[in-house]
Amino acid sequence: MVKLQKVASIHMPIYLLLLVTAFSILGCRKENRKEIPFVSYVDIHPAGLDLVHTHHFVLRDIPGVPYEKILEAQPAYVRFSLIYGENDLDFLRDVTVDAVTDTSRQEMGYHEFIPITNSRELELNPSIVDLREHVTQEYFDIMLNLEFRSVPVAETRLRIDFGVLAKMDEE
Repeated sequence: MVKLQKVASIHMPIYLLLLVTAFSILGCRKENRKEIPFVSYVDIHPAGLDLVHTHHFVLRDIPGVPYEKILEAQPAYVRFSLIYGENDLDFLRDVTVDAVTDTSRQEMGYHEFIPITNSRELELNPSIVDLREHVTQEYFDIMLNLEFRSVPVAETRLRIDFGVLAKMDEE
């Protein structure tokens, strides 16, 4: 009897592990998700910029995606890359990016108190919103809201890469 209890107690963790693994595999339902990338560019001209105000740059007519089966689309990433002009992105202090229409505005990503890093790229924190109504239009607009640490000296071009993680209808 003692030997049987000893064998059962040795194999109990293995049985528990197998049971938990089986429930995990059988209980998971794979969702149909797809990452959809977008890209746009903005030219920043130093004339008229200051360190006091937030400056707004509207990027118009970004081609949307014609997927009718998108149930929701959450921002996956927003990334700024310096193409030419300034040496780095240290002239930026705070950045937000919004998807805009005539009647609505939703924050896609943000980065506050940007540290001085001498980097030519900046990764924003994606927001938790549903952008489906924006990205499924034929064209949509985004607005960059930039606060400067210093005014750029040269005309500067930025590439904005952003993507949404779309949950697709499985039908």
